Amino acid sequence: MNRILFLTALASLLAAGARAQKGGLTESDGKVAAVAGGNISVVLNDGTNMGFSASDLAKGAAITLGGAPKRLSDIAVGSGLAIFFGPDMAIDRIDIYAPGTMPATAAPAKPAAPAVDSYVGKITKLDGGRIDLMLKTGPSGDWTIAPDALSASGAKLGDVVSVDVSPQGAVSRLAVLRGRDVPAPPAGQWNQPSINGKVRWWTGVVLERGSSGSGDAMTRMFVLHRKDWFDTMSFAPDAATRYYVVAPKGKPVKAAFDDVVLGVVVSAAVQDGKVLEAVVRQ
Repeated sequence: MNRILFLTALASLLAAGARAQKGGLTESDGKVAAVAGGNISVVLNDGTNMGFSASDLAKGAAITLGGAPKRLSDIAVGSGLAIFFGPDMAIDRIDIYAPGTMPATAAPAKPAAPAVDSYVGKITKLDGGRIDLMLKTGPSGDWTIAPDALSASGAKLGDVVSVDVSPQGAVSRLAVLRGRDVPAPPAGQWNQPSINGKVRWWTGVVLERGSSGSGDAMTRMFVLHRKDWFDTMSFAPDAATRYYVVAPKGKPVKAAFDDVVLGVVVSAAVQDGKVLEAVVRQ
């Protein structure tokens, strides 16, 4: 066979992923498609084609069928071939398999891509190479980001962004979402006026809560995270705030600030900056 054509075909099949073997040999498997005038054409398992002849065999190359020595002329159309190439790209060995008897070979394994998880959220903190996002499911935690990657993205506090994050918590990609790329917020009463136009209701999951002091001087606060969205809002109830607990299909039952615990859903009624009611929804 023409040596240039053989080398070109061999380079293609090696690039396509032939399997490395011990002893410096590289194996490629396929099926004989044609035999003509001492030239043998093979369709390899990855779909590429190659051809070879006696001139492409290394000196002393072994040809076997079931372990028994064979000659090149014993290779027939339909036979399976396991072809082994040496470092000099000459064929060092050919194992012949009768039609239908060649064992299946797995496709060459490709290097695994670095594992990352992708998220969309709103930036709530940018500080010294660290970034926090508010995701639809809650806060992201404290992730690291290379300063040059942050600078290249043009991201700033409050932007809705898409990120890829490694298992170690490193942000490998950050892109600011604009216009149509920003997901639409879910329907609901969040930040919408009630019927009378004076009281606003905010419903979300309690993300933070706390209190300090005692008696009339006690101050309280809780932070709601809008379910299935990126927003949070902080509330500061006072001594006049009314608390209720409502079970599904049940009537409101009087409650207290102690019932506003992390993870529960709360609806807060706010008027002129004052929290009138906090309704815990069970």
